[in-house]
Parts: sequence; C-alpha cells; structure tokens
Amino acid sequence: MKFGTNLGMLDNSNNLPAMDNEHLYFLKVSGTVQPAKQREFKQTVLFVFNHLPSSCISRNLALDLHQPDLYHVYCLWRSREALIAFRSSNEFVLLKGAFETLGTYRDTIAGVRTDINLFEVSDVFDNFLSSASTPRIRSKSLPETFQKVAVKADREYTASRK
Repeated sequence: MKFGTNLGMLDNSNNLPAMDNEHLYFLKVSGTVQPAKQREFKQTVLFVFNHLPSSCISRNLALDLHQPDLYHVYCLWRSREALIAFRSSNEFVLLKGAFETLGTYRDTIAGVRTDINLFEVSDVFDNFLSSASTPRIRSKSLPETFQKVAVKADREYTASRK
C-alpha cells in the first residue's frame, strides 16, 4: 500500500491480480471530513484497510479534487457475497462511523464493476524515446465520432513531431 500526498490517496491498486471474465464488485463510501480531523480519519481508514479480508482485492482512499473535504473510499471485491459480508462487518461500521464522527457521512454505493477498453497505445515510450517514429492510437469498439477524434488526435500528434 502506498500513500500519495499530492493526491491525498491511499492505494493498493498496483497489486491487482489478473481477473479474466470474472465479475468484480465495487463499494464506494463517501463523506466529508474537516481539515482538523483528516489525519485521524486517514489513520482510521488505514486501520480498516489493514483488517480487510483477502477477498477485498483493491482498496483506495481518494480526496475529491473539486471539494477538498470530500473523501471517497473505494473497495473492489472478488464476489458479491464478500461485499455483502463486508457491509455487515465491524470494519464497515468503523469506516462509516469515522465519517459520521469526524465529519459527515454522504452515501454508500455498490455494484458490479465493468471493464471498458477504449484505446490501445502501442510502443509509445519505445518509439518516442528511441526514434522519430510516431506511436499510433488504435481504437477498439468506439462509436464512429470517437474514432474520428482519435484519428484526428493521431494526425495532430504526427504533425507536431515533424
């Protein structure tokens, strides 16, 4: 788990296992925490993160960019049953209670995660660093309007490299 002070995030997403054709379930808990209570709130969330079962494969604390006292806790679960079990656990009660005690609880949202792959960028760094060739953006399953935007962006990038 890492802590990125510039984004105000606790994140373990780099450790995500490969999950092919498997449904994953997400949970987002949101609320506000006043600046004077944010350190205590982050410590409580980290405590909860350290006590989550292995069925929670990703956990993140994010500070909203547009509202500096609004936090979002995101968790990704292997199964619906694991998510439901967490919602009735002491850890969830502690997490929700941290929002209620140190600020204001806003909401909890849960659902099935969908994975959408819109672009594939190939050899960007190799081409950019080692030669004058231009990386190409290839669209995947995009509506025609977005494909035109991708092609236009690719042409503009090619022209800027000349």
